Amino acid sequence: MQHRKHWSSIYPEVIDRLANMRADVLVTHEAPGYHPYGFEILDTLAQQMRVRMVIHGHQHDRQNSSARWAEQGFQSHGVGLRGITGLTDAGEMLAIRPGELDDRRVEQRK
Repeated sequence: MQHRKHWSSIYPEVIDRLANMRADVLVTHEAPGYHPYGFEILDTLAQQMRVRMVIHGHQHDRQNSSARWAEQGFQSHGVGLRGITGLTDAGEMLAIRPGELDDRRVEQRK
């Protein structure tokens, strides 16, 4: 089990309310479970909401999580540090302005 530094960062009552809603895209501050510092509860929430995509920003990196999409049941994408990300008309992610550390972090993972 991963312990959070800020126990109030993900409010249980907000998760409970959102779980009864439906959306195509869920935008979160924290990362879902694929990320080393992510939270599985956000996977559960995204699945309950039947989203197609989760976009998060807190970790400031754009890790390739596509290997987990089938297991998760949704696409997950991070937005890089001071980056700008958008969606194409076809619903695909597009880095309009890559994050400042994207290239460096990809190299560190190799």
